[in-house]
Amino acid sequence: MQRGLSGGQKKRVEISAELIASPSILLLDEPTSGLDSSISLEVISKIRELAKASQGRLSVILSIHQPNSSLLQLFDHLLLLDRGSTLFFGTVEQSIAYFDRIGFPCPASVTPTDFFLKITDSNFNFSEEFDFKREYLQSIEAETINNALEDHKKNCVQDSIKTVERIAKAHRVSFLKQVYVLIYREYSLAYRDPTLYYFQVALLTAFSFCTGAIFLKLPRNVDANFNIIPGSILWLTLMFSWVNVFKVYHISRTDKRTVHEVSNNKYPVSAFLVADFVSTATLTVLFFPMVLIAYFMMGFPAVAIPFVILCCWMTSLASEAMLSFIVKFSHNATTSMILSQIVLVVIMVFGGGVFIAWKDCPDYWVWIQETSIVTQSSRAMIMEVLKHLEFRCLLTDGVCISPGSGNHYRCSSLDSDGFHCQVNGREILAV
Repeated sequence: MQRGLSGGQKKRVEISAELIASPSILLLDEPTSGLDSSISLEVISKIRELAKASQGRLSVILSIHQPNSSLLQLFDHLLLLDRGSTLFFGTVEQSIAYFDRIGFPCPASVTPTDFFLKITDSNFNFSEEFDFKREYLQSIEAETINNALEDHKKNCVQDSIKTVERIAKAHRVSFLKQVYVLIYREYSLAYRDPTLYYFQVALLTAFSFCTGAIFLKLPRNVDANFNIIPGSILWLTLMFSWVNVFKVYHISRTDKRTVHEVSNNKYPVSAFLVADFVSTATLTVLFFPMVLIAYFMMGFPAVAIPFVILCCWMTSLASEAMLSFIVKFSHNATTSMILSQIVLVVIMVFGGGVFIAWKDCPDYWVWIQETSIVTQSSRAMIMEVLKHLEFRCLLTDGVCISPGSGNHYRCSSLDSDGFHCQVNGREILAV
């Protein structure tokens, strides 16, 4: 079994995610819930360290229930609330002195917050007749705080909004840093999740061997079976299109996470787009060896392999972008999976000129043919591979005529038997 994150680690990750955008105020709702005392102390201590290290640029406000004495010593100020009303605000030492002055001294052996809860909560029936809210409003502590707030309002500069924006901009995480963190996260997810690139590499390896075995050492003849060659190249394109369907669930999770993080101003959309492209483009390099397996088993020339790899790489990126577009509008992983397969089946029909010849495509379907990533990729690879091949053609009255299409081809050289000639792939492409 693979060990996951502990409760304390998850809390630290959640807090770290909020810190990416360099907020000036960090609001935490019960960050110690579900944690034992030692992990709680570690989490709160780290939060305090971050606040102190910010030199006043970061304020942390958190809600917590019944902290122990060790946790309590980490807080700079304490705010006691009862149904939305303030019962006290100040340091821990000031709170002890305040409650002692109004007739509720805290025993030395009891945690102050536990004692305050006991005396102020009506469920404990400790002091039902005492009005802690009114007492605090009439106290010196409340008057001091109110005076301080009024003085701050008077001394506050008129362009306070611009000042806040300037401070926030000065301490904002740089764009490159945001991109770096997002790329690092994508690499970490790819390493930890076997259903992503591990599974895709395994599938592509199996598909490459199967495809190479089916189209093993294709004959180079101008005959009725000539379409086998563009058909084999089409399969290379289809492999790199269909394999991305298995990432639909990952793309769906990433989309939801990104919407949440961008809406919380953790990073701009542009940072995510750059990081997503860079991480996907680099991780797709893992698929390059799979191209070589099927390609050389088919018997195609090595001189065209750089261009074929480039086409397969761009096909993979384009198909993933198309799947991301579908996920954005469906908002459901299962629906996205179904729609993705329907779209890939439709555009597959127009790829390679195998099922429907490019020139014979009906006018009302031409727009699908010309915008299909499968069509453009397979067409480019077919043109590149064919121009490096020579095909053997049976002469009819001294002329090379294709039995399938009836096209006439110009021979580049005659065979020694006098009945066949060699036709360059460029000639077939020209016709």
